[in-house]
Amino acid sequence: AATFPVDAAPLETTSGGVPGFRLRNAYVLPGVPAEMRSMFRGLKFAVECEPIHRTVLTVQTTEDRIRRTLEQFAVGHPAVRLGSYPDLDTDPPEVVLVLVSRSAPSLAEATGWLRNQLACP
Repeated sequence: AATFPVDAAPLETTSGGVPGFRLRNAYVLPGVPAEMRSMFRGLKFAVECEPIHRTVLTVQTTEDRIRRTLEQFAVGHPAVRLGSYPDLDTDPPEVVLVLVSRSAPSLAEATGWLRNQLACP
C-alpha cells in the first residue's frame, strides 16, 4: 500500500490492490499492469472547453533584430503566448514565430499587430 501526499485524492478501483491518487493535475497509478489498467479505465479527465488556436509566422531576420518587438508583444498581448525559433542555417537567416492562445480574437489581433510591426505577409 502507499501513503498519499497531503493534498492527494484517492482514485477509485474495482480490482483492489495498491491504491492510486490524483494530486492537482497529476495521476499516480499502481505499477502492477492489471491494477493500473483497471484504475486507468475508471478515470474521468477534465477537458478544456475552449480549443487552442495557433498561428505560425516565418520572418527573414535574426532574433536580435526583432528583440524589442518581441518584448513589446509580451506586454501588449498577455492572452497570447509567443515562441521564437531562430534558424541561422538558412540564407538569409529566419525566425519562426509561433503564436498560441485559447482566444481566437486575441490571437487574430496579436497576429495582425506582429505582422504590421515586422512588415510580413
